[in-house]
Amino acid sequence: MDYIYVISPVAADPDFEAKRAIVASTARSFDLVPLFPLDRSPGIALERANEDIRKARFVLADLSLERPSCYFELGLAEATGVDVDIIAKVGTPIHQVGYAAQVSFYRDVDDYKRLIRRVFDARFAVRVTTAEQHVPH
Repeated sequence: MDYIYVISPVAADPDFEAKRAIVASTARSFDLVPLFPLDRSPGIALERANEDIRKARFVLADLSLERPSCYFELGLAEATGVDVDIIAKVGTPIHQVGYAAQVSFYRDVDDYKRLIRRVFDARFAVRVTTAEQHVPH
């Protein structure tokens, strides 16, 4: 099954489990599974991370809490040229990312849920053209 690679603070984020459930539920609705790299091993294995990132449909990177490991993984993703969506909690300073102007911010877990849905919709939803919307009577 296709997957998305998820970069996110884990132990430092008290909302991690709720966010994880939101990403998993949203991904399932698009026939995808989220890959949280720490589920595979407690540290980052460089070769495995590069391979997982390259094979992902896209990378979702949450830079909230300014975790160095998240910036490291984001750097790997940007270097491989894969599609990346960067998000962060409002008030998070954003450091040294290639697309800092394209970071989307959320206020709380409810807003996070809406933002994650928008990210997936923008990537995968079928758009109906105006001509297709008109149905003759």
